[in-house]
Amino acid sequence: MDSPSNNSPSITIDAVPVDNTFEYSTPPAQVPVMYDVMETKPLDTDANGLVVGQWKASVFACFVDFVPNCLMAWCCPCVTVAQVAHRLNMFPFLHVLAVWGLVYGLQVIFYFVQIFNLPHFGFVCDGRRCGFLPVGSFAYIFLALACSVVLCIMLTLFRIRFRRAFAIPGSELEDCCCAFWCSCCVHAQMATHASAYAPGQCTFGPQDTLPGYTFA
Repeated sequence: MDSPSNNSPSITIDAVPVDNTFEYSTPPAQVPVMYDVMETKPLDTDANGLVVGQWKASVFACFVDFVPNCLMAWCCPCVTVAQVAHRLNMFPFLHVLAVWGLVYGLQVIFYFVQIFNLPHFGFVCDGRRCGFLPVGSFAYIFLALACSVVLCIMLTLFRIRFRRAFAIPGSELEDCCCAFWCSCCVHAQMATHASAYAPGQCTFGPQDTLPGYTFA
């Protein structure tokens, strides 16, 4: 058997020194982040605890107290405005209830009468002739619209006096627009501001009158 040759290639392994040291980097210093925190300014109130200088609730916040505020303002607005007037000693409760209830009642009656009296052609016999003749008119709808205008004016004047009594910024134009477009919301807003109702209790009577208010 032949012996292995002494001329076989040799394998050379280069040893690479391993550095077992690790470098540690210091993390950057954390910069505290400052947040702007809005401080809630307490509302200014008068001797009766009612807010002055601004509205206690927005004109669209009537759903906060659905019962009774929202429900009463939508179904019986004359009761709501009478409660507010009595609460601030602006007008007697029964006087406001009678006047506003009369106008609201006439408005509803005129609308219902107009529904059954719309212009149309009906079969009519007047003793001399019979046939399809035009009957009905739009008279009652104009009477109902007249009641709506009267209610809008009354509510605008009421809100102006209410707003001035509590030194709430605003304009007569704003009062008129709110009374025209969102009358029920205006009733609810004033009732909330004057605390003219007890949350969760649907009552048709007024709350106790608060002293010290004057109206120009």
